[in-house]
Amino acid sequence: MKGKLLVIAGFGAGYLAGSAAGRKRYEQIKAKASAVVNDPKVQKTVKDAGAFIAEKAPEVVGSVQNAVADVAKKAPDKVKDAASKVREGAEDGYKKATS
Repeated sequence: MKGKLLVIAGFGAGYLAGSAAGRKRYEQIKAKASAVVNDPKVQKTVKDAGAFIAEKAPEVVGSVQNAVADVAKKAPDKVKDAASKVREGAEDGYKKATS
């Protein structure tokens, strides 16, 4: 029983020491991340990237719309071709099965 209490006390002390050290490191990482995010150079880069994306977005939308329209035009023929191949395969299979 005495051994169990010592083990529990040891775990408790280790937990307290570890959590205090972990909290200190967390605060260091948090402070460094905040400094990086709030750096004027980083903020300028973020702003420039946003402007670039806003400028290019209409071009991307147009390209996607054209690609979708091309696929939509080709789809009926592709479906007909696939259906014909399936039909032919089924007929061949039926002929083999019945002969």
